[in-house]
Amino acid sequence: MNGTFDSVVRHFYPVAQIPDYDHTPMTLAIHEAAQALLCAIFRVPMTEAEIDRTGAQSGKVSIEVRAVDDDPVPADALRRSALQLAAMFQAGTVAELIHHGLEIPDGHVLLKECPDFDKARRVLELGGVVGSATGGLFLSQQLAFGLLQNGWAGVESLAHVLLSRGKVQSHEILQIFHSELGALSGVSPLAGLKSSANGGGLNPSVTIATALH
Repeated sequence: MNGTFDSVVRHFYPVAQIPDYDHTPMTLAIHEAAQALLCAIFRVPMTEAEIDRTGAQSGKVSIEVRAVDDDPVPADALRRSALQLAAMFQAGTVAELIHHGLEIPDGHVLLKECPDFDKARRVLELGGVVGSATGGLFLSQQLAFGLLQNGWAGVESLAHVLLSRGKVQSHEILQIFHSELGALSGVSPLAGLKSSANGGGLNPSVTIATALH
């Protein structure tokens, strides 16, 4: 881990107040679609995305991570996987802000008491991204912001399908993303956790995988 990464992680970032906005059915659909997009980008195996259209404001992206504890995972690769997963868990909240045209001040971090943020904190801890209480969250949130802005057309397309149907299977999700985002054309719904030749995907780790459920 280089000094630049170390200094960013160990820096304490001021907490931004999450602004008020209407939690509409579209907001919920955007939340789940954003998490599905980052699952696809990071090759986290998922089975489906769904939302409750009865007004309960609940939804989820179902993922299947089978821990493979075969070879030791280099520390840098483990940290990268932890940051990616933390970005995926926080992507829903980040996407809600983007959808409502809201921003957070530069150099600030979002903190939220909810299961998604709890899991983000957990994978960062298990992945060895140690430092201040906010450094790892800040890095992963910035990653989520950048990827969601680049892939926003896919997020909105999947959100509209979720609104109309309630549930979308993984192969359909990837078809939607492939149609909107050519960069995802090589992502397979059956992709596993091992890194690809270009460094994409997640690395096998029992400790990381057990934090996802």
